[in-house]
Amino acid sequence: MKNGSILIVDDYPKFADELKLLLQESNHIVTIATTSEIALQSLKEKAIDLVILDTRIEGKNGAGLRLARKIDELDEWQDGFIIVMEANATKYEVIEGIRNPLIRGWFEKSNFNLKEFLDTVDWLINTPLLKFKERCIGNSNTNKIQRI
Repeated sequence: MKNGSILIVDDYPKFADELKLLLQESNHIVTIATTSEIALQSLKEKAIDLVILDTRIEGKNGAGLRLARKIDELDEWQDGFIIVMEANATKYEVIEGIRNPLIRGWFEKSNFNLKEFLDTVDWLINTPLLKFKERCIGNSNTNKIQRI
């Protein structure tokens, strides 16, 4: 089983640090970003397999999901998925999350099953064929990956 490189995007340091420790115990390499700007820069500079994203970063409702849309548009990051970690998401945020093809996990911060969460992390990091089939097709005319 592959150990992944994970980016946690959360502006609540205590939660992010605890989650980082849990993921490191499973031998994953973990980076924390506290703002959208830092997260986007990390994705451009590092090989990241999975993003764990808070829906409300920087104290703004929906900021995490707006960041998820920006991540989806990045040319530098084409073969990973997002897990959302939220506390009190609005109906709008849930609907917006469902529409994003990168979001493949949704967990409530205050009440999530750790084994289920870690299983989801491992599954998403270790399914490259699934990623290829669900997210993109190769276009022989260009080297750019295109959405289905």
